[in-house]
Amino acid sequence: MAKYRGEVFMGANGDWYWKLVAKNGNIVGNGGEGYKNRNVAIKMLENIVSLSADPDFQINFEETESEKAKAAKKLAKVQDKILKNSIKAL
Repeated sequence: MAKYRGEVFMGANGDWYWKLVAKNGNIVGNGGEGYKNRNVAIKMLENIVSLSADPDFQINFEETESEKAKAAKKLAKVQDKILKNSIKAL
């Protein structure tokens, strides 16, 4: 089993992020910024992994269901707020 894994995921704001996670679940690194394009986040993670001398990196490009759910919930709140403000303006 790999000591670390890389993950690319969608944040609540719709941007894509990457992080490195240790076998024990601790996050040991992250990109610190979001990317509008998933492929850019993947490329950034690949760049970091390629700089590592550790052959035990495993890259996982799956986003978790909970992250999808968080993003959808936040989007729904924003849409609801916009709708309420639009109704008030009428």
